[in-house]
Amino acid sequence: MPNQRTEIIPRELHSTGGAIPLPGSTNSPHSRVELMLEARNLQDLDILSKSDPICIVYLKGLGLRSDEYFEIGRTEVIYNDLNPKWNTKIQLDYFFETKQILRFDLYDIDNENTVDLAGHDFLGSCECHLADIVATSEDFLRQDLRNGKKQKGVLFIRAEEVDDGQKEIVYFVCHGKRVAVPHFCCSCLFSIDPFLEFHRIYPNGSMQLVHRTEVEKNTINPEWKPIEVSVRHLCEGDKNRQFLIECYDFKITGKHIFLGSAKLTVNQLTSKNQSQIVHLEKQKNCEKGSIQFLQATCRREFTFLDFIKGGMQLEFAVSIDFTASNGNPRSPSSRHYIDQFYLNQYELAIKSVLEICEHYNTSKYFEAFGFGAKIIPSQYVSHFFNLNIETNQSGVYGVKGVMDAYRDVLGRVELYGPTNFEPTILLILTDGLITDMERTKLAIIEASVQPLSIIIVGVGDEDFAKMDELDSDECLLKHGNLVAKRDIVQFVPFRNFYSAVRSVDSKISEQQQMQIQVELAKSVLEEIPYQVTSYCKANKIQPMNA
Repeated sequence: MPNQRTEIIPRELHSTGGAIPLPGSTNSPHSRVELMLEARNLQDLDILSKSDPICIVYLKGLGLRSDEYFEIGRTEVIYNDLNPKWNTKIQLDYFFETKQILRFDLYDIDNENTVDLAGHDFLGSCECHLADIVATSEDFLRQDLRNGKKQKGVLFIRAEEVDDGQKEIVYFVCHGKRVAVPHFCCSCLFSIDPFLEFHRIYPNGSMQLVHRTEVEKNTINPEWKPIEVSVRHLCEGDKNRQFLIECYDFKITGKHIFLGSAKLTVNQLTSKNQSQIVHLEKQKNCEKGSIQFLQATCRREFTFLDFIKGGMQLEFAVSIDFTASNGNPRSPSSRHYIDQFYLNQYELAIKSVLEICEHYNTSKYFEAFGFGAKIIPSQYVSHFFNLNIETNQSGVYGVKGVMDAYRDVLGRVELYGPTNFEPTILLILTDGLITDMERTKLAIIEASVQPLSIIIVGVGDEDFAKMDELDSDECLLKHGNLVAKRDIVQFVPFRNFYSAVRSVDSKISEQQQMQIQVELAKSVLEEIPYQVTSYCKANKIQPMNA
C-alpha cells in the first residue's frame, strides 16, 4: 500500500479557487504538458474476471509540505484488462526550475460507487520526476509498479507539450507607400518620420498595444525592419479575429500625428503567397497611403521542451570559492564548516541547482572546479583546479559525487585568494567581492555568443553590488565599446532565502533546508529555458525532430 505516513490531499481540496496551491505554482513562464499512461502485466485480483484498473496521479509537495501529495488527476476505469491503455490524459504545468515528483497509484475498482480508495484493491505504485518523463530519449518512460517490495507490473508514461496554437509567431515584412503626402495634408508640411503600432482588439472594443516598430526618418515610403509578434498577443490565438494597425508621424513632443489605420486578420494576410497592399483609412482631405506586406507567414515558436524532446543535453559545471574570506573551515563560523547534521550554504546551493539539472544529462557527470586556494603542499595559489583532487579529473559523477568531492577537498587546500571569476563560468558559488571585474566582464561578453548560461550564487553577507552589475537585467552588459549579445548571467544572494527561515542563534531544520533549496532553485534556474531558446532562435537552430 502507499506510504501511510504521507498525507494525501484529495483533488477536491485544491481545485480551482481552493486554498492549497499546487506545488510548482509560480508566475514564471512555463509549459503545460499532458501525460499518457499505459500499464502491462498488472496483478489479477478478481476471481471470476480480470482486474478493473484505474490510475490516480499525485504531485509531491515542496519544502515545508514535502510530506504531502496532491492529487492532480485520475484516469477512467478500464474493465477486465491487465494491460490497460487509458484514454484520459493528465494535464499539469511543467517548470524547469522546480523539482516535480509524481506518484502513480493503481487500484482495482470493484465498485465505482465506493469513493474511498481504501475500499478497493491496491495494484501497485511508482514514483518519478516529471523532468525524467519529458527528457527521456524513448517514446515512454518505463517504471516498475510495486506493492511493497514486489514488482506488480509496469507503467509506461509519455509526456507531450500541450499545443493549443498559442505558441505561433506571425512574421511580417511591411513597407509603407506614400503614408503621407505633404501638399494634401497641412499637418504634414515638414519631414515625415513614420512608425507603426499593432493593437489587439478585445471583444468589448478596447485595445492593447502589442508591438511598435522603429521610426523611419524623413520618408513617406518607410521600409521597417521585419516584425515578429505572438499570435496569442495579437489576436488571442484566433487568426480570424481582427487586429488594428495604426501609422503615425513621430514627434519628439510625444504628440504624434495620426496618418491612418487598417483592421486586418492574420488569415487575411497569410492566405496568399504574394505581397498584399492594405490601404490606410485616415482623416478627411488627406490622400490615402498604404502598407505593403511583402511577406506574412506563421510559424510555431520552438519551446524549451521541443529542444529537450529533440535530444538536447544540458552540460553543467560548478565552480566553488575557496578564498580565505570564507573563514577557517575548522571553525563553526566558517562558511565552509562541515556539520554532521546540517548543510552549509555552499552545500545547499550545490544540491538546489544540481538536483534539478541532473535530469537533463544522461551521463549524470558534472564538471566541478574550485578557485582561490593553495593546493597542499604547493605554495602557489590556483584560480582554477579540479575539485576531485584525488583523481585530478574534472568530471564528477552525480550530485553526491560533487558533494563528496567538495567535502574531501577542504582538507587538501589552504584557503587564500583573490576572488577571480574569469577562468570559469556557469554555476559560481562565492562569498566575496570580485577582484578581476574588468576581465570578468570581457569573459562574459565573449561568452554571450556561446550556448552558455552563468549562474552566480552569493554566499554570506557581503556587499554584492558588483554582481548585480554582471546580472544585467535592465540592459545588456557593456565594457567600453563592447556589448554582450544577450543576457546570460543570473545572480542571486543566498541570504535572501537563508535569513527568511533562520531564527537568531538557531540551526535551521531539515524541512527548512528543503524549503531553501526549493526557493533558491526557482530563482537561479527560471531564466535557463529562455536563455536556451533565445540562443537557438538567434542562431537559427531547430530541434532535431522538427
